[in-house]
Amino acid sequence: MKPQHDKERDFKIDIVLKQSFLSGMWEHANRNPEWALAGIITPILTFLAGFLIKRRKKNSTINDDGENV
Repeated sequence: MKPQHDKERDFKIDIVLKQSFLSGMWEHANRNPEWALAGIITPILTFLAGFLIKRRKKNSTINDDGENV
């Protein structure tokens, strides 16, 4: 076996790493905060507010004996 003394060659190789859904969404939200507010945060807050309002209404219609008013 003899050492090779050929010219060096460079090859261009594109490597694409897979990105998880959450990390992709986090990156997109950081680049576009308006999208994050309109697409993610507002619907979650609306759902939680509706859930809490519905729960309060249900609890306020029951009197001390546990019967519906």
